[in-house]
Amino acid sequence: MNYIYLELMLQEKHFNHKKFRELRLKNKKGQYQVAFDIGVEQSVISRLENGQITHPRLDLLSKIVDYFNCQYEDLIIIIEL
Repeated sequence: MNYIYLELMLQEKHFNHKKFRELRLKNKKGQYQVAFDIGVEQSVISRLENGQITHPRLDLLSKIVDYFNCQYEDLIIIIEL
């Protein structure tokens, strides 16, 4: 898990906010519901979806992966520099 987090810290890899929103909508969950279920404020979910948080903390990323039953790699994109 630390390996994934370290990779996220590199500038060319970012949180995939579009995939996160897609997962939330596919699972028919509102931002408030996801926030409540993973133990964060709704504003955190909004900022994740809007791309304002590009490198979420490992504990938050782990909660999202567990919640949506997906892989870390599903939520990481490589930005062409």
